[in-house]
Amino acid sequence: MGKNLWGWIPFKASAIKIHDGKISYNKNEFSFWNSRELPEDAKIKTGSFCQDKNGHWYLNVAFESELIGIKREGDKEIGIDIGIKTLATCSDGEKIDRPNLRKNALKKLRYLKRCQRFAQRIQSKSKKYHSLPKAKQERKLHVKVVNIRQDYLHKESTKLVKKCSLIVVGDVPCKFMNRNKKLSGISLDSGIGMFKNMLKYKAVRAASIYKEISERDSTRTCSKCSEILPRIGLGVRTWACKKCNTIHDRDVNASINILNAYKNMFPIGHDRLTRTKKNSS
Repeated sequence: MGKNLWGWIPFKASAIKIHDGKISYNKNEFSFWNSRELPEDAKIKTGSFCQDKNGHWYLNVAFESELIGIKREGDKEIGIDIGIKTLATCSDGEKIDRPNLRKNALKKLRYLKRCQRFAQRIQSKSKKYHSLPKAKQERKLHVKVVNIRQDYLHKESTKLVKKCSLIVVGDVPCKFMNRNKKLSGISLDSGIGMFKNMLKYKAVRAASIYKEISERDSTRTCSKCSEILPRIGLGVRTWACKKCNTIHDRDVNASINILNAYKNMFPIGHDRLTRTKKNSS
Protein backbone atom coordinates (compact mmCIF):
# COMPACT_ATOMS: atom_id res chain seq x y z
CA MET A 1 0.00 0.00 0.00
CA GLY A 2 1.38 3.42 -0.98
CA LYS A 3 2.10 6.15 1.51
CA ASN A 4 -0.78 8.32 0.32
CA LEU A 5 -3.40 5.55 0.47
CA TRP A 6 -5.58 5.32 3.55
CA GLY A 7 -6.31 1.91 4.98
CA TRP A 8 -9.89 0.72 5.33
CA ILE A 9 -10.81 -2.82 6.42
CA PRO A 10 -14.54 -3.54 6.85
CA PHE A 11 -15.78 -6.48 8.91
CA LYS A 12 -18.98 -8.16 10.06
CA ALA A 13 -20.00 -8.67 13.65
CA SER A 14 -19.29 -12.41 13.45
CA ALA A 15 -15.65 -11.73 12.48
CA ILE A 16 -14.66 -9.93 15.70
CA LYS A 17 -14.70 -10.35 19.46
CA ILE A 18 -14.36 -7.40 21.84
CA HIS A 19 -13.30 -8.06 25.43
CA ASP A 20 -11.33 -6.19 28.12
CA GLY A 21 -10.23 -3.33 25.87
CA LYS A 22 -9.02 -5.68 23.12
CA ILE A 23 -10.44 -6.82 19.82
CA SER A 24 -9.78 -10.17 18.15
CA TYR A 25 -9.89 -10.19 14.37
CA ASN A 26 -8.54 -12.72 11.88
CA LYS A 27 -6.59 -14.61 14.60
CA ASN A 28 -4.92 -11.35 15.69
CA GLU A 29 -5.53 -9.41 18.88
CA PHE A 30 -5.32 -5.60 19.05
CA SER A 31 -5.51 -3.22 21.99
CA PHE A 32 -7.44 0.02 21.61
CA TRP A 33 -8.44 3.07 23.61
CA ASN A 34 -12.20 3.20 24.02
CA SER A 35 -13.40 6.78 23.42
CA ARG A 36 -17.01 5.84 24.19
CA GLU A 37 -18.32 2.91 26.20
CA LEU A 38 -20.82 0.66 24.45
CA PRO A 39 -24.26 0.36 26.10
CA GLU A 40 -25.01 -2.84 27.95
CA ASP A 41 -27.58 -3.96 25.37
CA ALA A 42 -25.41 -3.02 22.37
CA LYS A 43 -25.76 -5.45 19.48
CA ILE A 44 -22.87 -4.98 17.04
CA LYS A 45 -23.99 -5.08 13.41
CA THR A 46 -20.88 -4.15 11.41
CA GLY A 47 -17.72 -2.06 11.61
CA SER A 48 -14.35 -1.25 10.13
CA PHE A 49 -10.72 -0.43 10.80
CA CYS A 50 -9.79 2.87 9.14
CA GLN A 51 -6.66 4.97 8.87
CA ASP A 52 -6.43 8.77 8.79
CA LYS A 53 -3.92 11.00 6.97
CA ASN A 54 -1.46 10.79 9.87
CA GLY A 55 -1.39 7.01 9.73
CA HIS A 56 -3.41 6.52 12.93
CA TRP A 57 -5.81 3.59 12.99
CA TYR A 58 -9.35 3.72 14.37
CA LEU A 59 -11.96 1.13 15.22
CA ASN A 60 -15.51 2.04 14.14
CA VAL A 61 -18.49 -0.02 15.23
CA ALA A 62 -22.15 0.28 14.22
CA PHE A 63 -24.55 -1.17 16.79
CA GLU A 64 -28.18 -1.25 17.88
CA SER A 65 -29.27 -0.19 21.34
CA GLU A 66 -32.43 0.92 23.11
CA LEU A 67 -30.55 2.65 25.92
CA ILE A 68 -28.70 5.23 23.86
CA GLY A 69 -30.34 8.55 23.11
CA ILE A 70 -30.34 12.29 23.72
CA LYS A 71 -32.36 13.53 26.70
CA ARG A 72 -34.41 16.48 25.52
CA GLU A 73 -34.57 19.34 28.02
CA GLY A 74 -37.16 21.51 26.25
CA ASP A 75 -40.01 21.51 23.75
CA LYS A 76 -39.24 24.57 21.63
CA GLU A 77 -40.23 24.75 17.98
CA ILE A 78 -37.72 26.57 15.82
CA GLY A 79 -37.05 27.31 12.19
CA ILE A 80 -33.46 27.45 10.97
CA ASP A 81 -32.09 29.51 8.10
CA ILE A 82 -28.70 28.27 6.93
CA GLY A 83 -26.67 31.34 6.04
CA ILE A 84 -23.41 32.76 4.75
CA LYS A 85 -22.54 35.26 7.48
CA THR A 86 -23.51 32.75 10.17
CA LEU A 87 -23.76 28.98 10.15
CA ALA A 88 -27.43 29.07 11.18
CA THR A 89 -29.99 31.59 12.39
CA CYS A 90 -32.90 30.39 14.54
CA SER A 91 -36.41 31.79 14.63
CA ASP A 92 -35.97 32.73 18.31
CA GLY A 93 -33.17 35.13 17.36
CA GLU A 94 -30.23 32.89 18.26
CA LYS A 95 -27.36 32.93 15.76
CA ILE A 96 -24.74 30.20 15.50
CA ASP A 97 -21.41 31.48 14.23
CA ARG A 98 -19.45 29.71 11.53
CA PRO A 99 -16.35 27.73 12.57
CA ASN A 100 -14.36 30.06 10.24
CA LEU A 101 -11.33 27.76 10.13
CA ARG A 102 -10.47 28.58 6.54
CA LYS A 103 -8.82 31.94 7.23
CA ASN A 104 -6.14 30.71 9.65
CA ALA A 105 -5.67 27.36 7.90
CA LEU A 106 -5.09 29.00 4.51
CA LYS A 107 -2.26 31.13 5.87
CA LYS A 108 -0.41 28.10 7.21
CA LEU A 109 -1.19 26.01 4.13
CA ARG A 110 0.13 28.68 1.75
CA TYR A 111 3.34 28.89 3.76
CA LEU A 112 3.82 25.11 3.54
CA LYS A 113 3.10 25.16 -0.20
CA ARG A 114 5.69 27.91 -0.74
CA CYS A 115 8.30 25.80 1.04
CA GLN A 116 7.43 22.80 -1.14
CA ARG A 117 7.54 24.83 -4.39
CA PHE A 118 10.98 26.17 -3.41
CA ALA A 119 12.18 22.62 -2.74
CA GLN A 120 10.81 21.49 -6.12
CA ARG A 121 12.80 24.18 -7.95
CA ILE A 122 16.00 23.17 -6.14
CA GLN A 123 15.41 19.50 -6.95
CA SER A 124 14.71 20.20 -10.64
CA LYS A 125 17.97 22.14 -10.97
CA SER A 126 20.08 19.50 -9.25
CA LYS A 127 18.19 16.57 -10.82
CA LYS A 128 18.09 14.95 -7.39
CA TYR A 129 14.53 14.15 -6.40
CA HIS A 130 13.32 13.08 -2.98
CA SER A 131 10.28 13.61 -0.74
CA LEU A 132 9.18 17.21 -0.33
CA PRO A 133 9.54 18.96 3.04
CA LYS A 134 6.58 20.00 5.21
CA ALA A 135 4.44 17.09 3.94
CA LYS A 136 3.88 15.77 7.46
CA GLN A 137 2.93 19.24 8.74
CA GLU A 138 0.47 19.61 5.87
CA ARG A 139 -1.25 16.32 6.69
CA LYS A 140 -1.48 17.25 10.37
CA LEU A 141 -3.00 20.62 9.48
CA HIS A 142 -5.75 19.03 7.38
CA VAL A 143 -6.57 16.50 10.10
CA LYS A 144 -6.63 19.22 12.78
CA VAL A 145 -9.05 21.38 10.77
CA VAL A 146 -11.37 18.42 10.15
CA ASN A 147 -11.40 17.46 13.84
CA ILE A 148 -12.06 21.03 15.03
CA ARG A 149 -14.92 21.43 12.53
CA GLN A 150 -16.57 18.14 13.50
CA ASP A 151 -16.23 18.88 17.22
CA TYR A 152 -17.82 22.33 16.80
CA LEU A 153 -20.71 21.06 14.68
CA HIS A 154 -21.40 18.17 17.08
CA LYS A 155 -21.60 20.52 20.07
CA GLU A 156 -23.85 23.08 18.37
CA SER A 157 -26.19 20.49 16.84
CA THR A 158 -26.55 18.70 20.19
CA LYS A 159 -27.44 21.98 21.92
CA LEU A 160 -30.23 22.61 19.41
CA VAL A 161 -31.66 19.10 19.55
CA LYS A 162 -31.70 19.05 23.37
CA LYS A 163 -34.01 22.05 23.60
CA CYS A 164 -36.24 21.52 20.54
CA SER A 165 -39.08 19.14 19.79
CA LEU A 166 -39.51 20.49 16.24
CA ILE A 167 -36.69 21.62 13.95
CA VAL A 168 -37.55 22.96 10.50
CA VAL A 169 -34.59 23.73 8.22
CA GLY A 170 -34.56 25.58 4.91
CA ASP A 171 -33.56 23.44 1.96
CA VAL A 172 -30.17 24.95 1.10
CA PRO A 173 -28.72 23.44 -2.11
CA CYS A 174 -25.20 22.65 -0.86
CA LYS A 175 -24.06 21.14 -4.16
CA PHE A 176 -24.96 24.34 -6.01
CA MET A 177 -23.18 26.47 -3.41
CA ASN A 178 -20.08 24.30 -3.75
CA ARG A 179 -19.98 25.03 -7.50
CA ASN A 180 -19.93 28.78 -6.89
CA LYS A 181 -16.42 30.26 -6.62
CA LYS A 182 -17.44 32.78 -3.95
CA LEU A 183 -19.70 30.53 -1.88
CA SER A 184 -17.88 27.19 -2.13
CA GLY A 185 -15.19 28.13 0.40
CA ILE A 186 -17.80 29.26 2.93
CA SER A 187 -20.05 26.24 2.40
CA LEU A 188 -17.26 23.69 2.70
CA ASP A 189 -15.57 25.50 5.59
CA SER A 190 -18.83 25.70 7.56
CA GLY A 191 -19.75 22.06 6.88
CA ILE A 192 -23.37 22.92 6.08
CA GLY A 193 -24.26 19.47 4.76
CA MET A 194 -22.61 17.80 7.76
CA PHE A 195 -24.48 20.09 10.17
CA LYS A 196 -27.86 19.24 8.63
CA ASN A 197 -27.11 15.50 8.75
CA MET A 198 -26.18 15.78 12.43
CA LEU A 199 -29.43 17.55 13.23
CA LYS A 200 -31.36 14.89 11.34
CA TYR A 201 -30.04 11.78 13.08
CA LYS A 202 -29.75 13.42 16.50
CA ALA A 203 -33.40 14.48 16.29
CA VAL A 204 -34.30 10.80 15.88
CA ARG A 205 -32.30 9.95 19.01
CA ALA A 206 -34.09 12.66 20.99
CA ALA A 207 -37.56 11.70 19.66
CA SER A 208 -37.81 15.12 18.01
CA ILE A 209 -39.18 16.04 14.58
CA TYR A 210 -36.77 17.18 11.87
CA LYS A 211 -38.20 18.60 8.66
CA GLU A 212 -36.60 20.21 5.63
CA ILE A 213 -38.74 22.41 3.42
CA SER A 214 -38.30 24.85 0.58
CA GLU A 215 -37.09 28.28 1.68
CA ARG A 216 -38.14 30.05 -1.51
CA ASP A 217 -39.10 33.73 -0.90
CA SER A 218 -38.58 33.30 2.85
CA THR A 219 -36.05 36.15 2.95
CA ARG A 220 -38.21 38.78 1.24
CA THR A 221 -41.55 37.82 2.80
CA CYS A 222 -42.58 39.83 5.85
CA SER A 223 -43.13 37.47 8.78
CA LYS A 224 -45.69 39.89 10.30
CA CYS A 225 -48.03 40.66 7.40
CA SER A 226 -46.85 38.18 4.69
CA GLU A 227 -46.15 41.03 2.24
CA ILE A 228 -43.69 39.94 -0.46
CA LEU A 229 -41.11 42.56 -1.35
CA PRO A 230 -39.01 42.80 -4.53
CA ARG A 231 -35.89 40.66 -4.56
CA ILE A 232 -33.13 41.95 -2.29
CA GLY A 233 -29.39 41.41 -2.67
CA LEU A 234 -27.17 39.34 -0.38
CA GLY A 235 -25.52 42.49 0.97
CA VAL A 236 -28.77 43.75 2.51
CA ARG A 237 -28.90 42.39 6.07
CA THR A 238 -31.86 44.40 7.40
CA TRP A 239 -34.92 45.79 5.64
CA ALA A 240 -38.25 47.46 6.49
CA CYS A 241 -41.64 46.25 5.31
CA LYS A 242 -43.45 48.98 3.35
CA LYS A 243 -46.86 47.72 4.43
CA CYS A 244 -46.52 47.29 8.20
CA ASN A 245 -43.23 49.25 8.70
CA THR A 246 -41.67 46.36 10.62
CA ILE A 247 -37.86 46.29 10.53
CA HIS A 248 -36.55 42.79 9.94
CA ASP A 249 -33.22 41.10 10.36
CA ARG A 250 -32.81 39.25 7.09
CA ASP A 251 -31.87 35.85 8.51
CA VAL A 252 -34.18 35.91 11.56
CA ASN A 253 -37.12 36.85 9.34
CA ALA A 254 -36.31 33.98 6.97
CA SER A 255 -36.12 31.45 9.82
CA ILE A 256 -39.51 32.61 11.19
CA ASN A 257 -41.05 32.21 7.73
CA ILE A 258 -39.56 28.73 7.41
CA LEU A 259 -41.16 27.67 10.69
CA ASN A 260 -44.50 29.26 9.78
CA ALA A 261 -44.41 27.64 6.36
CA TYR A 262 -44.34 24.21 7.96
CA LYS A 263 -46.81 24.91 10.78
CA ASN A 264 -49.38 26.90 8.81
CA MET A 265 -48.79 25.46 5.33
CA PHE A 266 -48.03 28.85 3.79
CA PRO A 267 -47.31 28.76 0.02
CA ILE A 268 -43.72 29.92 0.50
CA GLY A 269 -42.61 26.53 1.68
CA HIS A 270 -44.89 23.68 2.61
CA ASP A 271 -46.69 22.98 -0.68
CA ARG A 272 -43.50 23.12 -2.77
CA LEU A 273 -41.11 20.23 -3.23
CA THR A 274 -37.63 20.77 -1.87
CA ARG A 275 -34.77 20.89 -4.34
CA THR A 276 -33.60 17.48 -3.16
CA LYS A 277 -36.99 15.83 -3.78
CA LYS A 278 -37.29 17.45 -7.22
CA ASN A 279 -33.94 16.09 -8.31
CA SER A 280 -34.67 12.58 -7.00
CA SER A 281 -38.03 12.43 -8.80
